Amino acid sequence: RPFSRSAQRFRIEGGALRMESAGDSFLIGKRLSGLRAVSIADYPFMRFVVRIGSVPAGADLVGEARDDAAFRLYATFEDDPPVALVYVWSWTLPVGAWSARSQGLWGDFRQVRRKAFGRGPPLSRTWLTVEVDLRTDFRAQFPGRSLPVLRGLALKADSNHTPGASSLAWLRAVSLHRVSLREAGYGAGAPLADTTLWFR
Repeated sequence: RPFSRSAQRFRIEGGALRMESAGDSFLIGKRLSGLRAVSIADYPFMRFVVRIGSVPAGADLVGEARDDAAFRLYATFEDDPPVALVYVWSWTLPVGAWSARSQGLWGDFRQVRRKAFGRGPPLSRTWLTVEVDLRTDFRAQFPGRSLPVLRGLALKADSNHTPGASSLAWLRAVSLHRVSLREAGYGAGAPLADTTLWFR
C-alpha cells in the first residue's frame, strides 16, 4: 500500500502470517496472472485458515466513520473502479450480512462488498477453516454480471478509524477449490485437522 509500512507489519510467525494493527491500517496483496488467474465459475470455493486474536472494539462496517475490522481477505476482480468481495471478522456486522463501501476522495469503492464471517470478540486460540462460495456471493452482490476471473487477493489489518483500537490475526493458507467440503461429507462445525470448519 502506498505511503505505508505494510511489509514491516506482516510477518511469518509459527508457520502462519501474523497480521496486526494499532490505530493504523495496512494492506498487502498479490495479483494473479497466467495459470493462477482462474474463473470463479470453475473454482467457486475459497477456503482460508485463520485465527483471530484481537478485534477493534466499537468498529462498524456500515458507513465509513469506524470502518475497521480484525481481518479482511479481498477477492478482487477489477481495478478501476475496484470490484471485490471481502470476507471480514467484524465487531457489529452480523454473520452473513453484507455492507458496501462508498465513493469518496480516494476513489469509487461502491463495488467493494464486505461479508462478515465472524463477529464480536474472538474465539480464544481457535483456528478456523472458513469456506466461502465466491460464485454464489458474486451473483448475489452483482446480479446479471458474468462470473469473472479472480484477478488478485489482498489482506488488510485495520484499526485506524476506531479510537484506541487494535487488531491481531494469523492466516495459514488461502486456497481455491472446484468442490465444496460439504460434498465430501463435512458439516458446519466439524473438526478439520486442528481447525473448526465454518461455511460462510
